[in-house]
Amino acid sequence: MYSGDVVERFFAKIALCEHGRDCGVCCWLWSGAVSTGGYGKLWLYTDPVTHRPLYERAHRVAWEIAHNLRVPSGMAICHTCDIRRCCQSAHLWLGTIAENNKDAARKGRVASGAQNGMQTHPETIKRGEMRAHAKLTTTDVLAIRAAPMEENYEALALRYGVSVSLISSIRLGKIWRHLGCEPLPKKGDAAYNTKVTFADVQQILRLRGIKSQREIARQFAVSEAVVSRIMHGTHGKVAP
Repeated sequence: MYSGDVVERFFAKIALCEHGRDCGVCCWLWSGAVSTGGYGKLWLYTDPVTHRPLYERAHRVAWEIAHNLRVPSGMAICHTCDIRRCCQSAHLWLGTIAENNKDAARKGRVASGAQNGMQTHPETIKRGEMRAHAKLTTTDVLAIRAAPMEENYEALALRYGVSVSLISSIRLGKIWRHLGCEPLPKKGDAAYNTKVTFADVQQILRLRGIKSQREIARQFAVSEAVVSRIMHGTHGKVAP
């Protein structure tokens, strides 16, 4: 399958143990080039058209040489020793991508939770205005959050050249959270988008059966939907 030249170059980059090629116990560490993921890589040939070199992961080559067949499409070569540079065929097994992922998770090698890069190396995460497509600066966001709650979102969006939804997300603390600002309250008379106070709600409830929802909505300058939610107890206004 592989030419003798490739096989010889492969083994020339393998740090064999003292037991030689017949050993099926010790790890055989790759001593050649290593990918950014930590796996060894072997140069196979250079494309004559694009002149780009073609590499294959060293542990995949090791499995293919040992079994004299190609790794089936969509399959992965997994390590029992969990050493990415190991090319000992006895430590390699053929599995699906799902099996490989489950094996990594079972062994605690998946960067999730406290092991996630955002937790272990937060300084490497681009945030806020450091992001390539950021439309606002830190100063802009702090000013938007400090704006009076009664200030119109459309006016803020027009002033900073962004969408109303972006202004809303900033005010609610959904984005730019790394600045540590407290989000605007969502309930009660202090809510960022309040249109009725708790006293208004009580008065609206007292008008039930006396006035129509349309009349009540006009009286308090709100929509009929707001009045309907108050009447059904789903408005979310809480007692102070």
